[in-house]
Amino acid sequence: MIIGYLRNLMRIYHLLCLFILVPFALSAQAVLRGTVRDADNGQPLVGATVQLTKQMGTSTDSLGRFRFDQLLPGRYTVSVSYLGYQQLDLKEVLVANGKEKVLDLALLEAPTSLTAVTVKGSRSLSTSPTPNLRRLTQEETLRFPATFFDPGRLAMAYPGLSGANDQANHLIIRGQAPNGMHWRLEGLEIVNPNHTANAGTFSDRATLNGGGVNAISAQLLAETQFYLGAFPATYGNATAGLLDMQLRTGNNERHEYTFQAGLIGIDLAAEGPLGKNGSSFLVNYRYSATGLLSDLGVPLGDEDIR
Repeated sequence: MIIGYLRNLMRIYHLLCLFILVPFALSAQAVLRGTVRDADNGQPLVGATVQLTKQMGTSTDSLGRFRFDQLLPGRYTVSVSYLGYQQLDLKEVLVANGKEKVLDLALLEAPTSLTAVTVKGSRSLSTSPTPNLRRLTQEETLRFPATFFDPGRLAMAYPGLSGANDQANHLIIRGQAPNGMHWRLEGLEIVNPNHTANAGTFSDRATLNGGGVNAISAQLLAETQFYLGAFPATYGNATAGLLDMQLRTGNNERHEYTFQAGLIGIDLAAEGPLGKNGSSFLVNYRYSATGLLSDLGVPLGDEDIR
């Protein structure tokens, strides 16, 4: 009788473990989705191949959308290819547990091969139309240390670039002065998107070269295009470098919220669907750490932000 009672007890124990572990395993699944479009006209690319690994891949639908469900949380390499376009590889894409990772990918057209033209030389020619273009992703901006979530400071990691000092993101490109830097937002020319190095003081004025902290939160940015020189014909008014920041769209399927606290302050973001036509919203609020310390009565010299 005792043996039978122990057997029944073990069966109940195994059933309880099963009911506990199955929901936990299901909750550990993540989602990666996004769209693939033409970088020039923004039109969706139908049938583009999107791969995470050699065994896991999919193609975009009629609206250029792709989706991977039931992924294990972790970092993935996303490879996108399409006939007539340059292949795009995004490394270290973080897919977090309980959140959807939404990507907005733009492909550049590949140069057309002319069979009637013969090129001879001792060195191979670069097929890239923009050899000096560097793409700074939001993932890199949020992950790299000592950048204050600023794509301008992230660009200093590339060869040939350095900063004027640690207090600001003034870029010195191949020895040229930061005054030759050009800033753009969504392709539109702007003065620059930074608070100056003397934020909160009387000398806090807009400058042409850089500043202390990027006024646009990294939660709002998608991809930042950074040109080291040899700009396309559509750009001008710059002699050193050009940085064009792109804003991302919010999640149009579910509501998500992000809270972030760091050295520069607190950062709150909310996004989600807006209506039933596929629209979405993305809002962000940030308050500086120096402002919080000033409210608490901590003396900060000339950095008094309230």
